[in-house]
Amino acid sequence: MIGWTSPASCPTELVSTAPATSMPLARVTARIAAFPISFVAPLITTCSGHSVQVARFDEAGKEELRERERERERGALMVFGEGCIEQDIAEGVPVQLLPWRWKKACFKVAMLGAMAGWRACKEERRFSGNRMDQYEKVEKIGEGTYGVVYKARDRLTNETIALKKIRLENEDEGVPSTAIREISLLKEMQHSNIVRLQDVVHSDKRIYLVFEYLDLDLKKHMDSCPELAKDPRLVKTYLYQMLRGIAYCHSHRVLHRDLKPQNLLIDRRTNALKLADFGLSRAFGIPVRTFTHEVVTLWYRAPEILLGSRQYSTPVDVWSVGCIFAEMVNQQPLFPGDSEIDELFKIFRILGTPNEETWPGVTSLPDFKSAFPKWQSKDLATVVPNLGAPGIDLLSRMLILDPSKRISARQALEHEYFNDLGLVP
Repeated sequence: MIGWTSPASCPTELVSTAPATSMPLARVTARIAAFPISFVAPLITTCSGHSVQVARFDEAGKEELRERERERERGALMVFGEGCIEQDIAEGVPVQLLPWRWKKACFKVAMLGAMAGWRACKEERRFSGNRMDQYEKVEKIGEGTYGVVYKARDRLTNETIALKKIRLENEDEGVPSTAIREISLLKEMQHSNIVRLQDVVHSDKRIYLVFEYLDLDLKKHMDSCPELAKDPRLVKTYLYQMLRGIAYCHSHRVLHRDLKPQNLLIDRRTNALKLADFGLSRAFGIPVRTFTHEVVTLWYRAPEILLGSRQYSTPVDVWSVGCIFAEMVNQQPLFPGDSEIDELFKIFRILGTPNEETWPGVTSLPDFKSAFPKWQSKDLATVVPNLGAPGIDLLSRMLILDPSKRISARQALEHEYFNDLGLVP
């Protein structure tokens, strides 16, 4: 964010705030005479690690800022408010400061700061009326669980982003304050295996989420690349990254509750895997149908949710990852149910029908029926035959019916299955 400062508090000098070093630029002070900068430029980080602030006003500049402040008070501008987004164009401007030519270098800092500040002011005026004007839709790329997803361009940074327009059950009532609060918290989630939420825009009784853009998900990757199952190291790498992202979110008390291959995004260049839509179910609930009324898949939903439990927690996400793990290896879904009862029965046919001995309290869950068929559990090695013994052991711990006995994401990262990756959780 640009830290705009009132004219009265602005120095008329360019001062380096870097700590004392052996370089002559430990403290640089240079008067910028006859240089008409009519605003305050932001703090600029130089290539050599120095931070300098450009601040120089002539009388015309001071009057210009006073006028802008008066306009802001009339609601015409937001120059002194929040305005520009966090990824401001003026942050981190690279400047090479050469100790033996510091006067010229300082002048270069001033020039770049002036240009950055001018551009920031200009863009601020352009987008202060309606923040959605900052984003230009390029094409619709999907209709996900929570609404329409667009490929879009950030006019401010020229960056390609994913823009999600959230569907609300009662649009006339606007966006619930709880939803705004929950989503705003997600902006604090910064992890290499989580799709970054860059901005939240509340406009016209709708809420828009701005995410970093990745055009490949695990579902598309598995469909177009069946040889994935023949690359056990890549399967292992993807699984490890899923668990890293989940462990991070769980450590921040955030659940997903709707994990599936479609919201696991992949960077084509690096094979980095990132979790998308984390936390949206808490803000908006788990929908039964998508924006286009397509039934939301149940194939990755934990048995405690299917049985109506209201006390579920982090193990529901570990269950989903276990299902995805088996699907990557088998190249087909493990429990492809077409209704909640069919999903439960597909689970029970492989893992056995639970009872009070194997899952204490299960018979008290709202949707448990004593009339359920009594299936015996199968050996997972026969269900996922291409997975070695360490992988089967990890999978079996992720797919324990009783959530209290299910392995956690953090524990799973330390499982021997990942030993040959040589990675640190």
